[in-house]
Amino acid sequence: MAAPEFALFKYLHGGPPLVSPARRRFTYASAAAALLATVLAFPAGALLWLVPLLARFTAGRYLQLGPRYLLCGSTIVYYGNVRRMALSRSRGTLELFGAEGPVLRLERDK
Repeated sequence: MAAPEFALFKYLHGGPPLVSPARRRFTYASAAAALLATVLAFPAGALLWLVPLLARFTAGRYLQLGPRYLLCGSTIVYYGNVRRMALSRSRGTLELFGAEGPVLRLERDK
């Protein structure tokens, strides 16, 4: 069975950013190179620590829609568990409710 394809939409949620495996490898490799450069040539090599920091902190935040669920930061919402949706055009929000109450709230301004 193939991995599900996700539709990605930029959304500034409060959870962790989406870090691809390629970005993660680049971050680790550049951190190792920065460590080596810092040991070999301290003042100039220390500036290379900006590269892995920029790679980590410029990762995008996305709302990911899959065939059975959506991911928003560290929140996973299965479509089968959603009992009700409430759209408020005036406030610009979409709320998803499960059996125990609100599951996810999306805001238009983000």
